[in-house]
Amino acid sequence: MIVLLASATAVLAGLIGTVLVVRVAVARAGRRYESELAVARHEAEHDGLTGALVRAAFARELGTRIAVADHAHPLALLAIDVDGFGQINKLRGHASGDLLLIQLVRTVARVVRHEDVVGRLGGDEFAVLVRGEDPRGVAQRILDALREPDAGAERLDVSIGIASAPADGATGAALLRAADVAMRGAKRAGKGRIVAYAGETLADRDEQEARRALAAAIERGGIAMAVQPIVDLRSGEIHAYEALARFTLPGDLSTGEAFALAERVGMREQLDLACFERALALLGQRPRGTRLAINVAGALLSQQQALGLLAALPDEQARDVVLEVTEDALVRDYAALRQAVGPLLDRGMRLAVDDMGAGYAGLRHAIDLHPAYLKLDRALVHGIDRDPKRAALVDALLRYAEHAGSHIVAEGVETDGELAVLRRLGVPFAQGYLLARPAAPWPSLAIEVAPDDDAGAAAGAPAAALAGEREVAAVAPGATAEQAHARFTAEPLLEGLVVLDDDRRVLGLVTRRRLLTRLGHRFGFALYGQRPLLSVADRQCLALSEATPWRELAARAMARPPDTRHDPILLLDPAGRFSRHLTIRALLERAAGGERVPVAAPIAPPPPARVASQPRS
Repeated sequence: MIVLLASATAVLAGLIGTVLVVRVAVARAGRRYESELAVARHEAEHDGLTGALVRAAFARELGTRIAVADHAHPLALLAIDVDGFGQINKLRGHASGDLLLIQLVRTVARVVRHEDVVGRLGGDEFAVLVRGEDPRGVAQRILDALREPDAGAERLDVSIGIASAPADGATGAALLRAADVAMRGAKRAGKGRIVAYAGETLADRDEQEARRALAAAIERGGIAMAVQPIVDLRSGEIHAYEALARFTLPGDLSTGEAFALAERVGMREQLDLACFERALALLGQRPRGTRLAINVAGALLSQQQALGLLAALPDEQARDVVLEVTEDALVRDYAALRQAVGPLLDRGMRLAVDDMGAGYAGLRHAIDLHPAYLKLDRALVHGIDRDPKRAALVDALLRYAEHAGSHIVAEGVETDGELAVLRRLGVPFAQGYLLARPAAPWPSLAIEVAPDDDAGAAAGAPAAALAGEREVAAVAPGATAEQAHARFTAEPLLEGLVVLDDDRRVLGLVTRRRLLTRLGHRFGFALYGQRPLLSVADRQCLALSEATPWRELAARAMARPPDTRHDPILLLDPAGRFSRHLTIRALLERAAGGERVPVAAPIAPPPPARVASQPRS
């Protein structure tokens, strides 16, 4: 009996132990399941790249919070969009774009409060829910934090639209719509703007209404044409006019906004053709001896109606047409496009690539379309008198254009300094607000553009006049590379420094390009900065007697290695001392005459104090 009782007790204890083990296992499995479920729920509700709420989860949170919002306790929705994000992806790749989006969300999360909600609505569009705080103040903090990021991060410009519930929308969908409208208004106003919702414009209305407004503008004279002169910098005369569309639409949309609206509602091709027809109508009115440049999309040049309009032009008008293919024009088949426009080019029409330097497409257009003109984007021209890198890039494009048989046109010229550097570099054509603003046909120039000095050389101008007074300067051997860099930075028109000894004998030549190449190395300033300038100078620079015939000068200059072939030529007086310099372009223009170089007044010797030390830019 006792044995049976003991056995039963043991069995019962075993069963209880088994049950406990099972319960522990079940509890652990339950906790693991709940943990995995929480992880799955978090992954489903949060964006895998940035960690912000996905659109569906954000909409649910918006619905919950808007239900309790009132005028005493409003809920604000901030719609955020990265300015120029498509261009970032295009030029730098999607990996770089992803890193910027991660940076944006981290910065926004750091700026807003813990109870505020950050969501990613799609692509580069984000939103923040804010309650109990001034939404404009929050938006301004976000802008400031993105403009002045932490170390290692990049500056970002964003457009922010603000809408509040219940004033601007009583439902989540309505509030999202209002904030999106405000954000698009901020983008139209420019980069880095904050705009609060204040109703809808034509650009914000539904597709059907926008189509009706655009159709009315096309059919009832809502498109006008302005023109802007393109100036020949060698002669100082107007070479051509660019035709620019201007629209009369409700809401005073800009030209760019009107084209973007047409793109959105599927009327871009129709609007392009209407503007093209208006521009062609100006051909018979243009001033004698000028050309007319007309912007065209790549698709338009393949359209039979547009090709028919061009084919119908009289020969005297056709030969003065320049067709500008914009950088953003999509060209799927360059060979087919060249075949389509071939008969037009045979009649004297010319192609131009617009916005050169704004992106990869412009470079592809330049290579595959063989244009007569390459129009530099304003971003390359702006501040060229203060930025040697821009000047070097424009100089490289000039060399490419020379080999390709194209002419460079600099767009967006707005200051005297920019114009001076462009002329020194040898850019043949320019347009911009400094020269003339777009106006009704046909405006005159706002300033007088004197003929280029080089253009007068063939008529017998003295050789000394061919060189800009600040193109080459003399320095003593004690100058350092860093001091020379500071001087090039401070004097944008300076092209070279000739190193002279105390007797004005030439020791070497340092061009701006040569110095930037040395100092542009990863350890450039550390390696060369404090070294004497002679350590980076060309000790074999071309220095010849002033009595050398022009033809021999040209032959010796062009026999130099490719990297120094376009460097200034140094001329020596009868005693072998440095006298002055010549540019290769001026030399080639005069060489055909076989004349000798006239003696000129010597350049002033370098100051005894050497080159003044300046902070590195």
